[in-house]
Amino acid sequence: MAERDLEEAGSGLLRAALAVAERHLRASAGPEKEGALIRAALHVRGADGYRALVMVDAPGSHLDRDPGELGVSASAWEMVRRLDHAVTVDVNLGEVRALGQEGDPAQLLPGMTMTGESQELYLGHGTTHLLALPVRHEGRPQGMVTLELRCMASTGAPMQAWIGAGPEIQAGLDRDFPALLDAAGTPRPEVADPGLPVVGRRMAPVVRMLRTFARVDDTVLLTGDSGAGKSMLARWIHDHSRRASGPFEHVHLQNYPETLVDGELFGWHKGAHDGARGDREGHIARAQGGTLFLDEIDKVSLPVQSKLLHLLESRAWRPLGSSGKERIADLRVIVGTNVQLDLEVEQKRFLADLLSRIRTLPVRVPSLDERDDEIRGWAQFFLRRKHKQETGREDAQLSESALALLSGRSWPRNLRQLDQAVVRAWLICADVEGQGALYVDSTSMRAALAFDDRAGQPALDAALRVAAAAFRRELLQRRAEGSRPLTLEDADAFRGYVLADLEAHLGLDEAFIALGLEKRVSGRNHHATYKRELERVKDLWSEK
Repeated sequence: MAERDLEEAGSGLLRAALAVAERHLRASAGPEKEGALIRAALHVRGADGYRALVMVDAPGSHLDRDPGELGVSASAWEMVRRLDHAVTVDVNLGEVRALGQEGDPAQLLPGMTMTGESQELYLGHGTTHLLALPVRHEGRPQGMVTLELRCMASTGAPMQAWIGAGPEIQAGLDRDFPALLDAAGTPRPEVADPGLPVVGRRMAPVVRMLRTFARVDDTVLLTGDSGAGKSMLARWIHDHSRRASGPFEHVHLQNYPETLVDGELFGWHKGAHDGARGDREGHIARAQGGTLFLDEIDKVSLPVQSKLLHLLESRAWRPLGSSGKERIADLRVIVGTNVQLDLEVEQKRFLADLLSRIRTLPVRVPSLDERDDEIRGWAQFFLRRKHKQETGREDAQLSESALALLSGRSWPRNLRQLDQAVVRAWLICADVEGQGALYVDSTSMRAALAFDDRAGQPALDAALRVAAAAFRRELLQRRAEGSRPLTLEDADAFRGYVLADLEAHLGLDEAFIALGLEKRVSGRNHHATYKRELERVKDLWSEK
């Protein structure tokens, strides 16, 4: 097989499967003879999620549906993976059976039914029957091929066409899929956009999958190392979804003490707890009509996990302290984590049912070291973004030697670490206001990278050193200009910057709680403290 893009080669494999199924349908003596094939899909999956998704519409398929609508049955995949055998699904009844056992009611796969959400999605675009076959590589299932059929007359009856076509299609998959994976070449490029300005060859198929996933409301599970860009991708999914005009609510679950998570998510009514002096809406209420991104979901307790499971299953929730009817959730949920949730389930720290619920569309976000062709693009993006934030201009450039330094390094903290290094380089090179174009050479970049190279020094230490260097430059500049000098007391303004940043990310109450100042919140005197600290920031600059 000549080297081809995985998606191009997968399309050929799917068209062959559709041709076999069509031939068996027309030769059938049963009611499925009048059925209409809708499409076939190749789901390539690893242990940590989707690697690729390819879909091909059946010839002559003119059903009234959005071509981007996605049909994914987590039940079918779980049984295909577990049995290493093809399964069939009667979508109307939600029944899942091993292929070849359609006529025997006793052969329903124990505990396996298609969920109501999946049924609604499939039936919404006309699918009444599903055939799912394993695709294997090195003797193990690496995904599945699904074929969708519309034939209401066959509901509850054995699908003879599946029984005939299944083994023939399976033989073709067993023959061609391993060669397809081995021969697949470089993925075709994906066009970047403002929400995702750099997309390399490794990320291109991931972005194409997410573009498809964005069009439906199924839960997406984003896994991957901290700093790899899960938050950015969650926002990108929202911006490309039918909910783009609605709110995007990003919940940093690791930022909340365990005692606060429940109320922050679900909200509360007055009197629900000691600090509930009035009603408060939670993140779920604020995400109505839009997207709720639950970042670091592994950080929440089992009781809160149970409530989230109820939310996902019933699309309903109730604020703390409420005894009325449950409120209906009109939102899409995206979940992020940097841990292996399977291991958390084994350690009884994560609910198995919740994992099954959120793993409908699992996607692993590759680390930056796996996307080394993106390093230069992201570095230039981060530099110009910082320069524009500070000066309003974008005339900033990294030299070729500086880019070479960045490309030749490992980035264990991923995009976040690269961004921090580039910002430090900008600070080292930045001059007084009114400067011309900014140029970062290799000398400045080496100085910026030295902070990361300090053995055992935490990221905060490096960041504080950068801030101290900026303070020194400002002090010397003021001395040269004869303007108000800086004193050591002016460094106290840092507290105002810290509070302002925490307030922007957590809200004022939670900012003080995170700093261990709960008593000031309960006494309602934290507003005065916040105002006083911001006055220090204002004083730092007002008399310059």
